[in-house]
Amino acid sequence: TLRSEGRDQLIIDLRENGGGSNEPPVALFSYFIDKPQRMKKAELFKTLNHDAYTHVISTWDKRAINPPRIAFSKQDDGYYRLRGMFGGPKAVKPSKPRFDGELILLTSRNNSSGSAHLLGQLAALENAVLVGEQTGGNPRGATAGSIFFLKLPASGFTVRLPVIRSVMNVQGLADGEGLIPDIMAPVTVQSLREGRDPAMDVALARLSDAD
Repeated sequence: TLRSEGRDQLIIDLRENGGGSNEPPVALFSYFIDKPQRMKKAELFKTLNHDAYTHVISTWDKRAINPPRIAFSKQDDGYYRLRGMFGGPKAVKPSKPRFDGELILLTSRNNSSGSAHLLGQLAALENAVLVGEQTGGNPRGATAGSIFFLKLPASGFTVRLPVIRSVMNVQGLADGEGLIPDIMAPVTVQSLREGRDPAMDVALARLSDAD
């Protein structure tokens, strides 16, 4: 539809997206690349031995608690890296038709995990501009993936423990900090009082300027 209407700009509003599963970012990313590209460099595990805790942890797939050692290689820093043949990071294949116009990405402090990862990948594209607030999360990679549920014996409380550290395929970003947009347009007390949306106002102005 975008192509048939001759549109060469697209606003993607991810401001209320805190992340989630891997599939939606991969699917969306595939429509903006012209050749296969990895979103992740590696998937890392701190330990593979959970024998002392098997009586108090559970997860969706029991194989994650005692994974086959052959599927991993130990790195110099002590982490265990999942080998590609066992489901490690794969290249994202481009989808057609591809959108190659200007991407205007709206950001906010609510972005983290998967949405921060996606924004980090899209920000590296030449045709992308970020508008809004500095994001939350860590675009270089978060710890999530498989989740263990740990039941604390004394209190009976159950807590969630993320297991896999993802290392994203992005360059030049500070570790542990969110993305800083190309155009800062934060929500302010004044904009809230006036019912304005600063980031969307900037994005729509770019559309008008292009017309």
